[in-house]
Amino acid sequence: MNKLFHVITTLCVFFTGAAFAQPMDDQDPYQNFNRHMYAFNDGVDKIVIKPLATVYQSITPDFLRTGVTNIYRNIDTIPTIVNDALQADTADLSKDTWRLLINSTIGVAGFWDIASHMNIPFHQSDFGLTLAKWGYKNSNYLVLPLFGPSTVRDTIGLPVNYGTSIYPYIDDTTSYSLQGLYIINTRANLLNYDGVLKQAFDPYVMVRNGYLQRRDNAIKLN
Repeated sequence: MNKLFHVITTLCVFFTGAAFAQPMDDQDPYQNFNRHMYAFNDGVDKIVIKPLATVYQSITPDFLRTGVTNIYRNIDTIPTIVNDALQADTADLSKDTWRLLINSTIGVAGFWDIASHMNIPFHQSDFGLTLAKWGYKNSNYLVLPLFGPSTVRDTIGLPVNYGTSIYPYIDDTTSYSLQGLYIINTRANLLNYDGVLKQAFDPYVMVRNGYLQRRDNAIKLN
């Protein structure tokens, strides 16, 4: 994982320099590179991730998958709280801290989302959104190997997101196991949407536009 972040950081240096030379109304100037990475990721998904996710979905009860998803949401609240502070967002900082405390205790490490029933909804933030908060809003689309859709801005934020998560601070075996289960569980939750993507005239464009729209909405709401 650390080696992968070194590779990503190197890519950031190249693409960040190029980003400022590109017109910001064209958010996909690296389309040739991005399409190759999209095809690579799609191949890895078809050969490895999707089959594992399909088996996982078939043997895991719905309530258990929901609980696992809730646990990862609870884990993700930690970097969210850090970014709330970096964004000087005291309202979200307070709510997200309470959510983490409630779900980590009464909710048994987050398996049960008690906080949502107490009108403290799930909220997620990251360093990419923090950069957008302080002015870096427009950014070119970039597809990363294995990580998938991103932007130059969001890619710059990946090492910070990782550094503010729990994964670097626990033993490697547990860390890799948790991250592996996260990938499989997340993919299993998305299996029902595969048909929609297959019907798209250009799946690459559909994924790109969906990602950019989602991030744009997150920036506006953050």
